[in-house]
Amino acid sequence: MRPVHPLLSIIGESKAFTAIAYFGLGLFITIKMLIELAIPITFILILKIVFFSIVGALILGAIQTILSITSFWTYKSNEIIWTFIRMHSFAKYPIDIYNGFIKFLITFILPFVFVAYYPTMDYLGMGNHLMYLSPIIAIVLWVIAIKVWDLALKKYRSTGN
Repeated sequence: MRPVHPLLSIIGESKAFTAIAYFGLGLFITIKMLIELAIPITFILILKIVFFSIVGALILGAIQTILSITSFWTYKSNEIIWTFIRMHSFAKYPIDIYNGFIKFLITFILPFVFVAYYPTMDYLGMGNHLMYLSPIIAIVLWVIAIKVWDLALKKYRSTGN
């Protein structure tokens, strides 16, 4: 028995140190893009980029955790998880090109637009103040993830092998 929450223990066992390299690469590409677009790089802008990158990662982590809970009850949960995670690609494009259902889905159900789309619009000077909801969304999603995880863990029954 470990003296920490089981979810924290599992997250801590991850060897995904490549995420740090991806973060650095993404930061480099973002700064290069700002230079190429002649957008002034200020200390506040850099703080926003770093902060909203971390918040975006927290949102994605919470969504993935919630979806991963399906593995408690299904044999092949990867298909379920990746079906929803692939919806993240919808947020790579301006959300105005989508119909109301897709907009609602990627804004309120799986809030991928808060990961990169809204922050990027702000960095490019096309500000959308909805990006400031991102930290709240991250907190709410993690509260949901932890509550659902705890509920699933209480009802989990091992196959015995």
